[in-house]
Amino acid sequence: MLSETSKIRRGGKSLPDCVIQAGASGGKTKKSVQSAECRVQRKTITKWSIFLLTHLLTYSLSHCLYGAFETKPPAGRTLGMGGAFVGFSNDINAIDYNPAGLRLIPAFQFSSTYSNIYSVAGLNYSQVKFAFPVRGCGSTGILYSDFGPSEYKEQVFIFSHGFGISKGIMFGYNIKSMCIKISEYGDDSALGLDIGALAQISEDFMFGVSAKNINEPEISRGHEKLTEEFLTGFFYRPLAGLNLAFDIEKVLDKPVALHMGAEFRLTGFFMFRTGLQTNPSQYTLGMGVNYEKIYMDYAYVSHATLDGMHIFSLSVKYGGKKERKKK
Repeated sequence: MLSETSKIRRGGKSLPDCVIQAGASGGKTKKSVQSAECRVQRKTITKWSIFLLTHLLTYSLSHCLYGAFETKPPAGRTLGMGGAFVGFSNDINAIDYNPAGLRLIPAFQFSSTYSNIYSVAGLNYSQVKFAFPVRGCGSTGILYSDFGPSEYKEQVFIFSHGFGISKGIMFGYNIKSMCIKISEYGDDSALGLDIGALAQISEDFMFGVSAKNINEPEISRGHEKLTEEFLTGFFYRPLAGLNLAFDIEKVLDKPVALHMGAEFRLTGFFMFRTGLQTNPSQYTLGMGVNYEKIYMDYAYVSHATLDGMHIFSLSVKYGGKKERKKK
């Protein structure tokens, strides 16, 4: 009898003999075995559910959405312009695109963003950040972001600094702590470094470059190298109230992507935005309203097969009408 019931397995291991022997007489043995079988089945179902969910998320992220720590939708303003902001980095969103642009913020700024990525259940992205000038040291920013359900979680903390090196020439960097947690698989972290430069040729024209993860960070004990990105961008204002931006993005081992966008100030408090990007091909629409120092931005990003993505941002910007033109 014991030799037969001992073949029942729990989580890949044989049940201890004490479980079988606990009810060795009469029907108690049968009840103990049935109870053990139920516990085994429940635990097996739970493990397989977590396993399948994790792999479904991984597949979605790598084939349809984003890989680990690849750029998520950072702000309604920038996404409404097709993600073209490297040469136009003139507010707190410079942390995400070109940290050199932090030098242009005139006073304290705060922003929060939320998006359910392409309406996929569980793929929620949220971000909070703030930045402020430091006398004699440029401007400093802090960013925290959270992505994914409890089974697959990405968390990023960024310290950002932008400063001038000569008249109209700015430089900046990000130091990033990136942590990933996967249920039943544990967690890992990596430290990343971004750099950027911005040239303000005039009030109506700027040129910028940035590079992300230039220190080649790795996770999964060195088995996965995080994405390196290289970007260059231009900003041009042909008319008062009309801003045009164009970016070129190169992610290693992927085709070159182009981003282009426009921002129209229709009234003193309402902005309309539109944009395009390639690889993948997407169009974007957006709008922004502001009341004094409070700014609310929305963007819609299309997708070839999934539902469109909606991005909402709420910001507080002091001195927003007078960007700094300093060293």
